[in-house]
Amino acid sequence: MVNLQCSPDLRMFLCAIYAPVCTEYGRMTSPCRRLCLQAKSDCYQLMDMFGVSWPEEMDCNRLEQQQFLFSGFMCDDESVS
Repeated sequence: MVNLQCSPDLRMFLCAIYAPVCTEYGRMTSPCRRLCLQAKSDCYQLMDMFGVSWPEEMDCNRLEQQQFLFSGFMCDDESVS
């Protein structure tokens, strides 16, 4: 999916899931729910064409709705269109 470039946010989302950044306090940052929803929304049609579903381990509902900027992506509680 990354190579097919279905979403400009997919690579950042996958990196945040599989290689999270550690903060100065030793905590790991996770991607926000909105970033996940945007990547999923952007890639849905392409994934559907190939008969692939969004992996359960990347369930967007498991992620928090953070209120800050995450690696250049505004994380807030607005709905993704």
